[in-house]
Amino acid sequence: MISNRKDEIVRLHAKYTADRSVPDTNGHQPSASPFRSDAEIVERARSEKNGKFERLWQGDTAEYGHDHSAADDAFVHKLWPYTQDEKQIRRIHTMSGLHRPEKSGRRSDYLRRSIDRARKNVTFFYEWPGEQSPLPPSNGHQDPASPSSYKETGRGRKPEVIKLAEVKPSGPRRYVLEKLVLAAYVTLIHGDGGVAKSLLALALAVAVAGDHKKWLGRSVENGPVLYLDFELDAEEQARRVQQICRGLEVNHPSDNLLYMSALGFTAREAFEAALIVCEEHGVKLMVVDSYGIALEGDAEASRDVI
Repeated sequence: MISNRKDEIVRLHAKYTADRSVPDTNGHQPSASPFRSDAEIVERARSEKNGKFERLWQGDTAEYGHDHSAADDAFVHKLWPYTQDEKQIRRIHTMSGLHRPEKSGRRSDYLRRSIDRARKNVTFFYEWPGEQSPLPPSNGHQDPASPSSYKETGRGRKPEVIKLAEVKPSGPRRYVLEKLVLAAYVTLIHGDGGVAKSLLALALAVAVAGDHKKWLGRSVENGPVLYLDFELDAEEQARRVQQICRGLEVNHPSDNLLYMSALGFTAREAFEAALIVCEEHGVKLMVVDSYGIALEGDAEASRDVI
């Protein structure tokens, strides 16, 4: 029996193929010492809490509808915060379970579009322990698209203290979905990959946007819905909506079900556009699929989550 020694191979490969060329970051600022070995990059990416990179590393494409190209694209985007060295990214991809000899093994341009998108989309760069960039961004100001810019929120103002005894509740809580999804507050659907979180959220969106008074036995408050998609595209989501409608014995989805693809855009660009749509259409519910991909940062770093 031959044992799995992929990790040892990664370390050995990194030892003899490390590339110290300066990566092109398209004006964004990586950490002061971004040149890490392949093994270090892989180890850090695989340690991400949500495990998405780990599943991609193993070659699991289930979270991307078994679309191998989409999984390759996600792999590159997840690596970009840790290394902006294209050659290193290509090497690491070759060592992963996603590598396909007939694609990335033969076509030197195969990952080109994914790398270009990552350069444009990703604004978070991991700061290795003990390292911080001493250099200011090229324009002398912090990149407004950087998640770390949110730590400046509130500068020049002081938090105000109020007496809760003097706060009068405006009335009972409002729910979009009775006792589960509050109106005007965030609700997270959490679970392992492949347990149909996206389909569940999409089915709720269909019910809220339509004239259904009940969904899964719970009352629904109807109104326009915006589905903000960071993972798939309109064609695939339309296919899923049709399947859901057939299950609900509905001929077609409501015109109140709105869709916006965020592929190729930063999270900030996507949310700013979504805010305009919400205001114009009086959106009752916005579904973000998925929070993990929209984050573009470290799920363990509070400033990125905020």
